[in-house]
Amino acid sequence: MLISGYWSPLYAAALQTWRTITFTANTRGGRPAREYLWMNYPPPTELHDYRCLGNEKRERERITRKVRTWSAGLLRLPQLEREAILSGISDQHWTRRQPDANAVLTAARALWYNGCKWSGDDRSSVQKGANY
Repeated sequence: MLISGYWSPLYAAALQTWRTITFTANTRGGRPAREYLWMNYPPPTELHDYRCLGNEKRERERITRKVRTWSAGLLRLPQLEREAILSGISDQHWTRRQPDANAVLTAARALWYNGCKWSGDDRSSVQKGANY
């Protein structure tokens, strides 16, 4: 469950064991106010859409550049070498940390086989045949 609102003694006492995120937002009158999100679930270990990963614009841009650069590098490799690297990543990292590593790896392979590349400019989807 997630509860959104302003800080109050009631919320602070009742939700003291919940995970909390705060941020500044504008009220209807245009004044800045501190908003709180209280969550009774742990932070996610994976996201449904990694394009929004990052706390601020610069961090999201850095991650987008990294995805673009690494994807382009993998696409330049011969297919068997690319497969060896993806398999090694899957074996050493994903299987230990992600519950469905095979689905992630299968999706990544499908994108590379079909000539798809990440598009940091178009946040709606991966684009087929995009040039960078």
